[in-house]
Amino acid sequence: ATGAGPVVVFDAALGGSSLSWTLVQPLVAAFARMCVYDRAGLGWSEAGPLPRTAGRSADELRLLLERSGEPPPYVLVGHSFGGLVTRIFAARFPDVTRAMVLVDPAQPEDWLNPGGPEAERLRRGAALCRYGARASRAGIAHVVSALLGAGALNAAWALARGFRRR
Repeated sequence: ATGAGPVVVFDAALGGSSLSWTLVQPLVAAFARMCVYDRAGLGWSEAGPLPRTAGRSADELRLLLERSGEPPPYVLVGHSFGGLVTRIFAARFPDVTRAMVLVDPAQPEDWLNPGGPEAERLRRGAALCRYGARASRAGIAHVVSALLGAGALNAAWALARGFRRR
């Protein structure tokens, strides 16, 4: 975690990782203590037990925050599937939740019996997870992160797209 002030915890979309928040991190770190993480099996995190559910992810986030020593209460920021995890976290652990910010959050009912656009989104998200896992193992995710941190957005996108095509 970086910055000072309340702890703001970021949770990315289904196929996303901590890289998703690269451009937001310096802005938030100017006024808050900021924490980004990768859910199990994404980014730099090792795979976790199956099934991978939003509820399991919320419980794992609680354990991660406890072990990190970051003091509650937390401001939770969740995008898409991360918004679903955030909502479950806040419901299960209201004593350590200060606030939530939901960015285009997934709706629970969309995940009960996904069909049509939701099923396609799940398929694409699963593909992104596979690409992300391979990119992490190959060290590409670290290079993309460094490029994003340096403001080289076009180079980061080109590298990510090139890796995905292979």
